[in-house]
Amino acid sequence: MEDGVYEPPDLTPEERMELENIRRRKQELLVEIQRLREELSEAMSEVEGLEANEGSKTLQRNRKMAMGRKKFNMDPKKGIQFLVENELLQNTPEEIARFLYKGEGLNKTAIGDYLGERYGHHSAPVGPLPPTPQTQLLPSHWQLTGGTALQPPRRGALADQPSDWTVTEWTDMG
Repeated sequence: MEDGVYEPPDLTPEERMELENIRRRKQELLVEIQRLREELSEAMSEVEGLEANEGSKTLQRNRKMAMGRKKFNMDPKKGIQFLVENELLQNTPEEIARFLYKGEGLNKTAIGDYLGERYGHHSAPVGPLPPTPQTQLLPSHWQLTGGTALQPPRRGALADQPSDWTVTEWTDMG
């Protein structure tokens, strides 16, 4: 018995050689297993570190997005600018429209203000309106009413009764 390892006394020299080879191979495999365990442990540590890093990036992005929404609700232009500068939103009409359409956490009034500021200049007609059933109806209406129409009271005035409305003559339409 050498090194505290049991060796049967009735083995032939070839069997002893084979047993010694088996024990040596067993030691090599145990060393290899230990090395693989250490490698696996290192890899798991790296993965956990990456997941923590990834989680903090996502958390940081979500915080910036929430900050951008708050800024948008206070001042829509500054909110959009903040989101674009932090690469949370692309400065394209499609991306901005998608952001406004989703509207997660956005104040509807702020959305309206942004659209009004941004696209308000498009609301004025560029030229005469093309003839449509509505525009063709307007001269007919003036003919039927004798060139008069009811006008609402001035802005800020209370209009509790129909008598508060005034009659105006039609002179501009033609």
